[in-house]
Formats: sequence, structure tokens, C-alpha cells
Amino acid sequence: MLINGEWRMENSKYVARKHFFGSVFMLLTVALSAQPQGFKPLQNEAAFRESFTTAGKSVTSIQSDFVQEKNLSMLEETIVSKGKFSFKKDNKVRLEYTTPYQYLMVINGDEVVIKDDKRTNRLSAKSNKMFRQINEIIVDCLGGTALGNPNYSIKAFEGKGQYALELTPTSKTLKEFFDKITVFVEKGDYSVDRLEMRELSGDNTVMKFTQKELNGKIPDSMFLVKN
Repeated sequence: MLINGEWRMENSKYVARKHFFGSVFMLLTVALSAQPQGFKPLQNEAAFRESFTTAGKSVTSIQSDFVQEKNLSMLEETIVSKGKFSFKKDNKVRLEYTTPYQYLMVINGDEVVIKDDKRTNRLSAKSNKMFRQINEIIVDCLGGTALGNPNYSIKAFEGKGQYALELTPTSKTLKEFFDKITVFVEKGDYSVDRLEMRELSGDNTVMKFTQKELNGKIPDSMFLVKN
């Protein structure tokens, strides 16, 4: 990336906007140690895998608030965004950013729609390998199928109120984007509390989910975006 005088004048505001959706797609303070801080290796991993997969299969929809923190290696500051998240089986995801900018990203099957205050862009997740992998990660993590995906090697850890899954990409495509993906799962209902993604560039993104509602009614119209 070239950094000229004009770029420097806008500084962090320019970078915030440029990387705003990049932080979604590189959807998520990653511990650099062998295991997440405060966690220990899971003793009965087989039982956890069974419970996590079963709980995931029972979830038909998720709605929540989210806070996203994007840490860029070229900047000292953290870019913080907030919004509303919706997930519905099968392959329906809606991320509505409300702060600091209003953006909308919707994945509906193989279609990805990105909308801001100026235009609407429609892309094919099927023909774009990055979108295809991002869609797969979201569905795997929220739908409880991540443990059976051969595209990752997985280590499971246990903390006081959460489990942590460290997903290290093994597929060629995922390795192009991600170094490690960490999923923090609530012990009570096995829902995802936090997603962390560390990119090969050294940037990382953290997405925290709060006020979660599982299996509520979400109309399909939530995942249809007009131009």
C-alpha cells in the first residue's frame, strides 16, 4: 500500500473506513502462547465434541448485539465498531453496523450483499474464495460443525465459564488469509461468545457477541437487500 501526503492527512479516519469491512471478512487480542490465558487443555474432549455438535444442530437462529475490535499493525489505535448480528440456518448471516459508520453485510446462500450510504454491491460467495471461506467459518462456528471440518486442526481448552477452540487452518485457501482462529464458547448453552481471527499480516479482529437470543423467529426478509 502506498502512503502519500493525502493519505497521511486523513490518517486514522481513512484507514478506519478502508479496513472497516476488511475487519468483517478477516471476521475476529489473540493469545500468542500455546493456549489462551486462563484456560487449560480439555480433559474429556470427546464428550465436549459431542455436546458442542448436538447443541449446534439444535440452533436454528441467533440474534445479538456485537462489538468488533480491529487491530491494525500499521496503527497504534484500535478501530471499534458496533452493531446487530443475525444468523439463520441455512447460510443466512446479517451484520448491520451502526457505529461509527452505517454498513450492512448480508450473506444469503451464495450471495453476498454489501451496502453503505452510497451504493449496494452484490458478490458471489461461490466464485470468490475469500467470501466462501468466511461464510464457511461463520456457519461452522455458529452452527456447531467446526469440529468436523477437515480444513482446520483443532485444539480444545477449558476455562472457568467458557471453552476455547483454537482452529489452525490446514487448507491452502484458508492459509492464504488466516494464521489462527479462536472461538470462545459459553459453557451453559455452547453458544459463541467471542470470535478472534489473526491474519498472516499480523492484524487481528475480535468480535464479541452480547444479548444473545437463540432460536427466535427471524423473517427471511431480513436477509434480502434492496438496491
